[in-house]
Amino acid sequence: MKAISISSLGVILFSLFIIEIWIEQGSIAGLLHHLFDPDMFIHHILILSLVPAFMLVGFFYSKKEQIVNNLSELVAERTEKLERMNARTLESEQKFHAITASGQDSIILIDNDGIISYWNPAAERMFGYDSREATGKKLHSLLAPKRFHEDYLKGFTEFKKTGKGSVIGKTLELAAIKKDGTEFPIELTVSALKLKGVWHSVGRIRDITERKIAWESLDRTMEELSLVNEKLGVVGRLTRHDVRNKLSAVTGNIYLTKQTLPPDHNALKYLKETESAINQIEEIFDSARTYEQLGIEELSPIDVQESFERATSLLPDLRRIEMVNDCSGVKVLADSLLDTLFYNLMDNSLKHGEKISKIRIYCKAGKDRLKLVYEDNGIGIPEAEKEKIFGEGYGKGTGVGLHMIKILCNIYGWTIQETGKQGKGAQFTITVPNKTQK
Repeated sequence: MKAISISSLGVILFSLFIIEIWIEQGSIAGLLHHLFDPDMFIHHILILSLVPAFMLVGFFYSKKEQIVNNLSELVAERTEKLERMNARTLESEQKFHAITASGQDSIILIDNDGIISYWNPAAERMFGYDSREATGKKLHSLLAPKRFHEDYLKGFTEFKKTGKGSVIGKTLELAAIKKDGTEFPIELTVSALKLKGVWHSVGRIRDITERKIAWESLDRTMEELSLVNEKLGVVGRLTRHDVRNKLSAVTGNIYLTKQTLPPDHNALKYLKETESAINQIEEIFDSARTYEQLGIEELSPIDVQESFERATSLLPDLRRIEMVNDCSGVKVLADSLLDTLFYNLMDNSLKHGEKISKIRIYCKAGKDRLKLVYEDNGIGIPEAEKEKIFGEGYGKGTGVGLHMIKILCNIYGWTIQETGKQGKGAQFTITVPNKTQK
């Protein structure tokens, strides 16, 4: 009702104003003349302007409840939004503090002036300063050895402007100083963070003292092992050389003895067994030499076809056998001992395959691996022995050939299985993962 009366008041005032002038002038013509009289025009305009003012006030007064409600809703909505944002911010801060407080690595935040603004409990334990002592101090003055100060200041000047630098996003091994003045090795990872338009940096620091000690100990051990290995290699080479000289003498005497004996003499049987034992000793020496070379060479791309052909040339008995090499253009990461691997496979076929007329090697490429398949057409290997044949000492001979092949495959990161069928020939499938192909 109040809103209606205010609006109506404007209309009534306007009506009374017109009627009063009309009565004074006595006619409509007089009314119009009086309204547009230049001397009274501004006065009339001021009076007339009160009418829309009253009407406008009345309109807003009539809507005041709706306006107040709308404003209240808007304020409530904004308040709720701010409360949610504050809650999320508080939750993030709590998570950050919980993570950094429980971690083993030091987390340090520095501002655009290189001043420490956050110092977690791990930093307190690592450096010996509590948070109150460290916060507000220059990072490089507090923790960095003086020899690093100049480089630090140069890099930090660039970082302040661009948020970029030679250490941002990298992990570095440096040195730091504890509160007691002790210098120790650290691993530092630095990230850039922009807060309120200004670049800050977050450093994650790990004490690597124990790691350094372990690596130094490992280096010393490796040097000692290398020296021992070198000595053993020298002893092994000299021993094999001397023993082979003696074996050559024995072999020569056996030959001369056989020449003096009649073909049916009983001693020939024992002489033949002695020759076989000497051959096995030679094989053992060859295997020992191969063992000494394991893991020494750097792995490099080796052509499978060429390696297989080199191994073939070392076995004269293969001349009577059809050799099929279907690995043209295939390369794998290996070393010169790949020739030995193929040699031992062929030697195994000759010794145990009995009636062999064909040996073949071929390749089968897959999505994530390559398969090298070696096969012969001999008598094959019984199912019960397929796993045992790779064991050391297993078999009729020295028992080192297939065992050596297994070791070589392990070094190369390959696997080997016997996949043939007894009666149809032996088949060895070597699986080469993509990462060891070239």
